[in-house]
Amino acid sequence: MKIKPSDYFAPLFEALQAEKEETRRRFISDVAQKTLKEKIEAGICLSAVRLEQLAYQGMDVWYLRFRLLNRSVLGHTWRVGDALRIVLESAETKDCRGILVRWAEGKEIEVAVSATQLPDFLEEGARYALEQLPDEQSILQMEQAMNIWQQLENPRQKLLFEVLSGQRQPSFCVPKTTQELPSFLNAKQHEAISKILSAHELFLLHGPPGTGKTNTLVQAIKAVAGTERQVLATAPSNTAVDILCERLAAEGLRVLRIGHPARIDEQLWQFTVDAQKQKHRDFKRLKEWYRQAEEYRHLAGKYKRSYGKEEAVQRRLLYKEARQVQQDAKDLEKNILRELVEQAQVICATLVGCAHPLLDGMRFGTVFVDEAAQALEPAVWIPLLKADRLVMAGDHCQLPPTVLSPAPEAQILQQTLFEKLIHAYPEAACMLEIQYRMHPVIMEFPSQHFYKGKLQAAPTLSASIMHCAPPQVITFIDTAGTGFEESKSAEGSFFNEGEARVLYRHLEEEWGRASLSDVVQVGVISPYSAQVALLKELLQSLPLPTRIQLKISTVDSFQGQECEVIYISMVRSNENMDIGFLNDIRRMNVAMTRAKYRLVIIGDSSTVGGHPFYEALLRYVEDIGAYRSAWEWR
Repeated sequence: MKIKPSDYFAPLFEALQAEKEETRRRFISDVAQKTLKEKIEAGICLSAVRLEQLAYQGMDVWYLRFRLLNRSVLGHTWRVGDALRIVLESAETKDCRGILVRWAEGKEIEVAVSATQLPDFLEEGARYALEQLPDEQSILQMEQAMNIWQQLENPRQKLLFEVLSGQRQPSFCVPKTTQELPSFLNAKQHEAISKILSAHELFLLHGPPGTGKTNTLVQAIKAVAGTERQVLATAPSNTAVDILCERLAAEGLRVLRIGHPARIDEQLWQFTVDAQKQKHRDFKRLKEWYRQAEEYRHLAGKYKRSYGKEEAVQRRLLYKEARQVQQDAKDLEKNILRELVEQAQVICATLVGCAHPLLDGMRFGTVFVDEAAQALEPAVWIPLLKADRLVMAGDHCQLPPTVLSPAPEAQILQQTLFEKLIHAYPEAACMLEIQYRMHPVIMEFPSQHFYKGKLQAAPTLSASIMHCAPPQVITFIDTAGTGFEESKSAEGSFFNEGEARVLYRHLEEEWGRASLSDVVQVGVISPYSAQVALLKELLQSLPLPTRIQLKISTVDSFQGQECEVIYISMVRSNENMDIGFLNDIRRMNVAMTRAKYRLVIIGDSSTVGGHPFYEALLRYVEDIGAYRSAWEWR
């Protein structure tokens, strides 16, 4: 049965609407109903900031530099890239929106504001308040993209839609040779790249933990860039895009990183549009024209309240001159930017960032999406507006994207386009099987339960890790019978003080007096933020060797990272065998597969053992002699 784009996208529109409403509800609950004092105390509002400088630096963006007049605002929770509201202190109804670009601790804040949103009330020397906002721009871009898809008439894009909506099988040509690919790639990686080169509409690269998914994708992009004029490389997060960008540049490709500089790793500044624009032969002229426009505007602004007819004429002439010079500068800048985009072999941006005006009207033979199993489906349709075929890489056996709304209609966002397609078209997918991260003992259980037992430890990994690994690679410390009951925080998160103390003592015993020649990264992770907060406070006082680098975080935040040693605090301990977040066993897959050669799991077998997955885990640790009781560390 033929599926119309409008019918396909309708449930996704409903899901996004539910997500938007939940975002607004949380904002109203957490922010909008608070007084100014409460907002300041909560770290979501900065008062008493003075506008020091208002400067136009091109690309339709104004930069506002504020000075903090009240040093008591230190300790805020803001991050570069946050959306915020600028409010005139003397008239709270006057406001505009911007993005936090720079934060000089205790002194200055720099904010970027779109030229189209710059209001008249902004004035150097005036006092303002800055307030954090929920960012709905991403959802808006997704909705706009799906609206455009419903109106497309391009035959090639119609074909792509039919494949991605399950109406037509993806097709492949005769596989091209992979003999020129790097020799360090294994057989499965070679196979994957060969299939990417031969795919007409779609290919799915399934990369379990440690199998070199992103490296394979980079080599595939390099190979495709040799046959296509330009390639679009994307991912759902700025961090993932930055990793792609860095590795592609290291391969000698001409890379252009699209996106707001505030959200891009500063080490990758050289690849951004702003950085490459500054190296352009016409940049000095561009800068001088913008300086002239700003000077004319500044002179015109000197005529404030009472001035005569001649001054009024002069003011109009100055503003006219400012507009003319600025328009000349904008035209020159557009030419510079067009040249930069045309010269790039690979353009890197987040999925939402692919809606950037710089990419308007551009077409790509292929769009690559890394970390596709963490991408909301509507976001993937944004870059697809510009492409003829899609290559996605990810692992649907790890955690899906975060969905805030509990509404039933929003839950379809939990299933990504990657997961849908890998089940629908297994012949269009390739799973990498050689993993280079985990000790074989750590690898075995996730391999059997998530990857059909197909994962193999690379021979090179076995040789390098065996001498680092302790005799006991995995330890499960069972808190059953100790009385270490879970508790619930005021925010609704769970924590377990007894379990945290056991973790402290084990960490102290095993690593407190360790003699280390190399740095050892130790990750301490838990499904619950309240337990993470407790562990951060508790482990502050733990004396560890200087070569131990301790990372403490939630499982969700740790996805994509790795450490030599991982401690997992499971937290849940109750008579009802309620395991909450642990019901999603993908979370445990992420947690266990972060470890290279040492894994310590602390939990209550009587609570978690009723779930088939954890029952199997308990059998595994008993079979390999890894079971211990928490009584040993009481």
